[in-house]
Amino acid sequence: MATRANVVIRSTGRTYWLYHHWDGYPSNLGWHLGCFLVGNNDGIDSIATQLVKGAWEDGDDFELTNFRHLDIEWLYEVNLEQKKMLVYRTHPFDGFQKAELMFEFDWTSEKSAKKFKDFCEKN
Repeated sequence: MATRANVVIRSTGRTYWLYHHWDGYPSNLGWHLGCFLVGNNDGIDSIATQLVKGAWEDGDDFELTNFRHLDIEWLYEVNLEQKKMLVYRTHPFDGFQKAELMFEFDWTSEKSAKKFKDFCEKN
């Protein structure tokens, strides 16, 4: 069974929704996404394009969508202006209101990066 996820990227009033069909748990998608964002100063269009085209090995399994899928188990909310990523554990088919914030990653902070690595290894 696949572990599905959405990635929502926000910047300057714009939003991209991406759907990731498998390996969406933090120890895979979360870690790769966090590493991708550290030091990346590209704009929202470039980041979304890189993710859809395959920003890392085996990273070409994103599809552009325009909504939150109901069957996801993880939601990654990326705010490019704040340089933060919120990681939510969701409950498939129960709606976003039942999502639980699991981690807030500030990719400009070395301390946050170490905690994020520990979080990803456990999930």
